[in-house]
Amino acid sequence: MTGLFTVHRPLLFFGYGLSFFVMGLAVALQWRGVSRLRLAKNLWLLAGFGLLHGLAEWGYVFVPLQVGYLGTGPFFTLKVIHATLTAVSFAFLLAFGLQMVSAYLPPSLARWPKLPVLVRGLPVAAMLIWSFSFFAVRWLVFRNDVEAWFEAADLWARYLMALPGAVLTAAGFFSQAREFRDLGYRQVWRDFRGAAAVFAFYALVAGVIVPRAPFFPASVINQDGFFRLLGIPVQVFRAVCGLLVAISVIGGMEVFALETRRRLEEAEKKQAILMERIQIGRDLHDGLLQDLYGLSLHLELIGQMVEGDAAKAKTELAAILSTLGRITRSARAYILGLPPTGPTDPTAFNRRLHELASELRLMGIAIELYLDPEVLRELPQEVACQLLPVAQEALSNVKQHAGATRVEVCLRRQGKGVLFAVRDDGHGFLLGKADEGFHRGLANMRARAGQVGAELEVRSAPGHGTEVRVVLDRDT
Repeated sequence: MTGLFTVHRPLLFFGYGLSFFVMGLAVALQWRGVSRLRLAKNLWLLAGFGLLHGLAEWGYVFVPLQVGYLGTGPFFTLKVIHATLTAVSFAFLLAFGLQMVSAYLPPSLARWPKLPVLVRGLPVAAMLIWSFSFFAVRWLVFRNDVEAWFEAADLWARYLMALPGAVLTAAGFFSQAREFRDLGYRQVWRDFRGAAAVFAFYALVAGVIVPRAPFFPASVINQDGFFRLLGIPVQVFRAVCGLLVAISVIGGMEVFALETRRRLEEAEKKQAILMERIQIGRDLHDGLLQDLYGLSLHLELIGQMVEGDAAKAKTELAAILSTLGRITRSARAYILGLPPTGPTDPTAFNRRLHELASELRLMGIAIELYLDPEVLRELPQEVACQLLPVAQEALSNVKQHAGATRVEVCLRRQGKGVLFAVRDDGHGFLLGKADEGFHRGLANMRARAGQVGAELEVRSAPGHGTEVRVVLDRDT
């Protein structure tokens, strides 16, 4: 059995190193610093451990091959680099474990001011202690036995960093697994629970089973005694741990895809809510607010009529009551979550346009409606529902800002499409200098037109009036 493992030793270490290197590479590629998961911000440490430890294990394969090509000095330097690389990889594991465990401490401990310093400082302190002992002991104890010196360096790297690092990492993965279970990520929970179990076993085979040394516990629990007991080198179990760690951790990285999917769903919900609010705001602006403004104008007229023309004032009051009834119905529809009231057919669309025209005439503004009967009859309901708010906004601007004496509203064919336009002879304006209210109304009109695949255009210049045009394709 010993001969079998001796022959295949390079293959064993190569597979061992490959497992950890692949795990580290996969974690590095999946790591997302912007993730909300507590795990995410520390994964670079796990990736560093995997990549560096994979390289360190490959060193057991490739460093001995250089003995025939390098001189004594360069070969010795290469072995020092190899030993240091192993220790640094375990320092990364210790740092990852400390960060993971500190994220799940009770609040009383988590608020300790010196905790962050301790968590960041322990791996550095362990590495400094190892470095001092590594180089100091070389001349004090192992001056004539270089191989024993390197074994001692490996032993202390495992005791100081690999053992506590693997135990803490196992505890951290276990705590993270419970969090994923609570979030409903069942498969990720199983993967991380498996990773916790593997790292716990890795703490035994990589942190407790060490090279033999003349002091306890290495004098009793060591690699030689492990081989005599089971007949299998401990490196086999470390290699199996590497493979299982790679499988479980890579599987657990699916959590980032699940998080991204959940965040996209949340973003879609927020977007839907936002669009609904925009739609409600647009409906309120184009419907209720315009009607309320019209009522205020009517009330001003009534104030002027009461003394001179009571009959006309009575007519105006009836119109106001009718408008109030329509506003009440629209408000009730919003409260009940129903679509806003509006024209259900071209006939209702036509009737509402005439009502709007009557309101302008009462204000002394001449208005003409040129509505092609054939186009009106063929106008789809969804198009009429969007064109009416456009007409309301355009005519409201006429009443509020234009200073017009004459308005034309037309609905006719234009080439292969249909044109709906509102034109006035008011004072006009520069589009770039219009006030905020106009731009908000313009955005609403453009959105209304876009909902039925139409294009909206506003033409205006000082002293030349304003024209609002909606052009619909023939297939609209």
